[in-house]
Amino acid sequence: MGNSDFLAAEALASPRETPTLSTTTSSQALARVRGFTEDLLHALKHGGLRTRDICEKTQKPNRYVSRYLWNMQKYGLVMKNASFWNLTVLGQDFVCYLEREKSTVVEVRKLNERKKKEERNLNVSLLQRVEFQSRFDLWLQQNPLSDVEKVVVDALIEHYQKTRSKFILVDTKYELAERLNQNPEDLILALRHLYQDRVAYLFRHGLGWKVGLYQAFVESLEKSEGVSS
Repeated sequence: MGNSDFLAAEALASPRETPTLSTTTSSQALARVRGFTEDLLHALKHGGLRTRDICEKTQKPNRYVSRYLWNMQKYGLVMKNASFWNLTVLGQDFVCYLEREKSTVVEVRKLNERKKKEERNLNVSLLQRVEFQSRFDLWLQQNPLSDVEKVVVDALIEHYQKTRSKFILVDTKYELAERLNQNPEDLILALRHLYQDRVAYLFRHGLGWKVGLYQAFVESLEKSEGVSS
């Protein structure tokens, strides 16, 4: 037959092997099962088939299929009842084993693909953060902020880069001042200037306060051209 499947069949059919299966012989034989032998096992897993049925399913000639079936019978994987070939208990167990192995391979492949995708996304995210920060640094060169104003914008940008949310919620202005480690009066003055410049805002939101970056400001940084050297 001149291919790897035929060599596998020849190995199973070697006259040096004894037809009576010992545990060692069975392990050696099953270790060589691959290719078309696996196809036949899967073809028979749902019930008995005649040789010609198998030929139609596999699109292989009768002589080719018969050679494999007789070798599989020799090693206890299939048995013939009248005109029908059926899996033995060993054959059924081996099909289950093959399916588990295939499922494991698929799961490992999916896991590896998911890890690679997460790594790519992480790299893209890190690159976007660097670019965004670089654009903000360039913006600062043209639009100087006070120290308190910069603390506010830095905190909001960091939050945005981590969560993609342009605002944070606090219960009181004093909570915001404590979170940013700033004097409340200085913080309110800084937010007033940022509001006038359409950079950041502080609004009543329900029972608390909403402080965030203006959409236009974020878009201006995201759409600005790369930083020149």
